[in-house]
Amino acid sequence: MSRPILYHYSSLPSGNIRLLRLLPNLDKHAPIHCGLFNCPILMSEEASHPFEALSYVWGSSEHTRFVCIDNCELPITASLHTALSRLRDSFIERIIWADAICINQEHLVERAHQVQCMANIYAKANRVLVWLGEEKSGSADALERIHRAADEFYTFEDWDNKEAELRNAPILTLIERPWFRRVWVSST
Repeated sequence: MSRPILYHYSSLPSGNIRLLRLLPNLDKHAPIHCGLFNCPILMSEEASHPFEALSYVWGSSEHTRFVCIDNCELPITASLHTALSRLRDSFIERIIWADAICINQEHLVERAHQVQCMANIYAKANRVLVWLGEEKSGSADALERIHRAADEFYTFEDWDNKEAELRNAPILTLIERPWFRRVWVSST
């Protein structure tokens, strides 16, 4: 059995980022196929190509999965793999910026420069997607309650009240997920 060919990044021109072309597949369980392309963004007022930026928790690197880029394999965390599986459309490609793939993690100078530019990258995205992880018990209820609060200017009941505490428990469970503990999320 032959070993897979690992993906090799091309150099990234100054003022550019890489964007991920997430290719569609009707089979939700099929391997993830992608392409990467350079996009000038960092020096311009607006992005030159519309894209979505993905915010997620990397998770453990012990159980890596692979994505296929240009017939080569790139190892990624299980968390990112699951997020991309959920984001992949059946018919239409999506253009996404995901740091673990779009930044060459082995090239320390590139990585340091791109990390410094992340606020700008997220600001220029057409939309920021947040992956909190797989759905868990109470997740749908928590999101519904948050959605209702935003739409109706609903205020959450007194949190000291035991009955209200039970009703709001799904929200507390949701915001205890690792994404909410990231430095740039919790410090704002």
